[in-house]
Parts: sequence; C-alpha cells; structure tokens
Amino acid sequence: MTEVVFQRSGLVLDGTYLSGVHRFGGAKRLVSAELTCQPPDAGVLRLELEAGGVLTGLAFTVGPSSTEVRQSLVLGWPVGAGATIRWRASFSGTSDQAATAVSVTVAVGAPVVTPPVTGQVVWTDGAARVPLYSFTAAGGYVALGPVWRGAMSPDGSSIWLEGALVLSAADGGLQAADWAEGGLAVNGSRLEFWLGSQRVGVLTANGMQVRQLAEGTPTGDGFTFSSGGVLTAALGTAGLTAAALIERQ
Repeated sequence: MTEVVFQRSGLVLDGTYLSGVHRFGGAKRLVSAELTCQPPDAGVLRLELEAGGVLTGLAFTVGPSSTEVRQSLVLGWPVGAGATIRWRASFSGTSDQAATAVSVTVAVGAPVVTPPVTGQVVWTDGAARVPLYSFTAAGGYVALGPVWRGAMSPDGSSIWLEGALVLSAADGGLQAADWAEGGLAVNGSRLEFWLGSQRVGVLTANGMQVRQLAEGTPTGDGFTFSSGGVLTAALGTAGLTAAALIERQ
C-alpha cells in the first residue's frame, strides 16, 4: 500500500484546493485518509475528495478550535487509470479566521477485483423475466437486486421460490420435491439456471429438471451447491451431478 500527500501551509479559503493533484497509471482504490491541520478560529472548514473531476461526498469537517486537529476518514473509493484526485475546500468564515497548515495523507491500495460472472439465475413465469442472482467464478451466488420472487443462500445450500423452500443441500445430498431429466420445457413460476446463453436447469415448486442426472462426486463444473463448506452438487451443460439425489417428503 502506498501513500499520497496533499498540503497547504497558508490559509485554506473557500473554493480553493490543497496543493497536489495525483493521477494514477492504473486502477487503484483509495483506502483511507488522515488529516492534520491548524483549525479555523471561527467558521467551519470542509475538505471534500474530488476524483476524476467529480466531488465524491467524502469529506472532513473541521470546526473552530485552539489546538491541532487530527481526523481519520474511511474512503473505499475506486479510481480508474488516468483519473486525478484532489481535495477541495469550502469555508464558511472570513480569511482572517481560516485554517492553516493542512495536510491530508491518502492510503492507496490495489483495486477490488470482482470475480467474473459464470452464470445467472433468473425468475420467470413465461411472460416476465427477472434476473435474481449471478454466479461468480469464485463459486458464490450474488443477489442482483430485491429478491421478491426467489431467494438463495450464497453457497446454494437453500433456494426458495416465492417464499417456499424448493431445494436444499442437506443430509449428504441435494433435496427437491422431484427430479427429472431431458427437456426443460416448463410452465408457470420457476427459476432458470443459465450458463452464458444456455439454459441448463429449471427449478419449480414441483422439482428440478436438468438435461441429465447422476449420483457421484461433483466436479464443480458450472453452478455449485454446497453445505457447510462441502461441495454437494454441480450443475453444468451436461447435467447435474450430486453426492445423492433426495426427494423431499
């Protein structure tokens, strides 16, 4: 992790910037900032982070005081390659009341890398279509928005369809109301599992349909379903393989 510093030794007036404009050659993440300053005698000083020419809303606020002020600020702000960052001041007092000797040190880290999306879980009733979850290459389900039609645990151990539990990884296997293989033509409310442009599974309140079913050691190909950190089943383009296929009573 590296640090960049912005400073002003003289008066910090309204509408001015601290000295220093930093530009990054690659994508970075601004982790945190530390402020030290001789505060204003009256009025309020606000120092706001500007990234890529846009004010971020992340700011220090310093009121009048007779002693040096030190503050910390969590940023967590991503910046792209070539973007500049600087600190803009706004001050409600007069110049003779302004803060002086201001320094902001920003800790800079590597960008947060989001795992690429492998697949998507979609709710549909044949007329409407709502993507609910993405499945990442890291092996987890990530909600894309409000899950009002279906919900999933991040590891795929439990899946609900319109409030009812329809699939779970438990008792050493994968449980559903029924299992079917072959065609995936299903009507009514359902969850569909898509890998790219290929639909590989359909889950309804009545059970799950996939192209082919097999019991054995799951390979981790495509969608995965785990329980307690143990891989229970995997659903790929060839079908679904599970340690055990259990029909829920």
